[in-house]
Amino acid sequence: MTGKLEQISCGYHGQVWGTTSSNHVYYREGINSVNVEGTEWTREGTEWTRAPTDMLYVSVGLTGAIWGVNAENGVPMMRTGVTRETPYGKAWMTSPGQNMRQLEAGDCQVYGTNDMHEIFRLKKCTIAEPIGEGWE
Repeated sequence: MTGKLEQISCGYHGQVWGTTSSNHVYYREGINSVNVEGTEWTREGTEWTRAPTDMLYVSVGLTGAIWGVNAENGVPMMRTGVTRETPYGKAWMTSPGQNMRQLEAGDCQVYGTNDMHEIFRLKKCTIAEPIGEGWE
């Protein structure tokens, strides 16, 4: 990886994600119980479908859900297809309703703040439907 991470988040399936000051998204490959440091940093878009835009912030929840804030418009996005076999997932899905500056994912809970420092919570987030039903 060239450059430095400005923000980093760790998760359930050995996931480690981060963003640079240029809003590029990276994840750490090769993490397992034998090799806890992993093998290399990979920029999103080189190994799998690139997100529609770079991210201001990424957060990995306790259940493995990966969330990010779209750098272009502040729309929250969730990574789909995340499993133990595919810890980096397959694609990004938007969760419109509020523009965010930062968010944090927990155990089926996602909270975010906007540029006005208001706090929002993802409604009706479950393991079966982690994208929820909007923000309040």
